[in-house]
Amino acid sequence: MDSDSSTADGISSAEVTAKAVSTALSKVTMSTRAIHMDDFASAHKGIAPAIHVAVNYRYDRDPAKLVPGENKDPHDPENSFVYSRYSAPNSSRFEMVLKDIFGGEVMTYSTGLAAFHAIMVLLNPKRMFIGDGCHGVHANIDLMTKLTGVKKYNLDQLEYLSPGDVIHIETPVNTTGEARNISYYSKKAREVGAYVTVDATFGPPPLQDPLQLGVDNVMHSGTKYIGGHSDMTCGILVVHPMRVDQGWH
Repeated sequence: MDSDSSTADGISSAEVTAKAVSTALSKVTMSTRAIHMDDFASAHKGIAPAIHVAVNYRYDRDPAKLVPGENKDPHDPENSFVYSRYSAPNSSRFEMVLKDIFGGEVMTYSTGLAAFHAIMVLLNPKRMFIGDGCHGVHANIDLMTKLTGVKKYNLDQLEYLSPGDVIHIETPVNTTGEARNISYYSKKAREVGAYVTVDATFGPPPLQDPLQLGVDNVMHSGTKYIGGHSDMTCGILVVHPMRVDQGWH
């Protein structure tokens, strides 16, 4: 292909940029996006992401250009990191792909329970309505009860639902495969000003999309369906774009 050739979307092969690729990818399937969404996440040309172990990152040598809490590189915006506790090349690249697949803001954690704990800290509910599911989630709620006094109710006790409470649904349920009616619980939450969160570990996109059904937060134990329950432990938290606009980040 010569330098004047163009792709099917009219992008010159000599002018392939991150913006052009992102625009083209919006027109293709999820599987193709999952492969190519992070093509411009790194300056190197390696197809497989490198494993980065750095804790610190280089800053501008001009003291006048140093900004507390920032490390923006205008020539490489996807690789502008401050400290690995906040963000790092591997997790940021992973989140870039997941954000496109899930359709909301994404944060990754070391485990699924860490992602659930982040929900509890963010929303700090007085009452938690929850059914069957991961025993670790129930253990986390019991721990938070000691710290914050949150009370646990069953999903058949929604008459006690109040503003600021949380309905947490696991669907499909591990390990029975039982499916919950997400729209029903979203409607119940909206009626009283409560929140609804979903553990969709066993039903990631394209099997289901809880955000489209009014859910505020979606969590996954990425260790399992997404990771293949093989060589990775991972937690994923997806925040509805509307809640991101309201400061949930």
